[in-house]
Amino acid sequence: MAPIDEALAALKSLNLGEKINFTQIAQEYSCDRSTLSRRWRGVQVLDIKVGWNMNENF
Repeated sequence: MAPIDEALAALKSLNLGEKINFTQIAQEYSCDRSTLSRRWRGVQVLDIKVGWNMNENF
């Protein structure tokens, strides 16, 4: 299992109302804190370039 998946499993195992410390869990499972937080919250980051087409000459 990938470290991020193990970290997410650890988060799921916390008791209801227990304070989540993403920094501590990310360090414990050697994964990126912000990625862990985004995955936990279900947030996606998209790399979209709006209004710019590399093939057009201006």
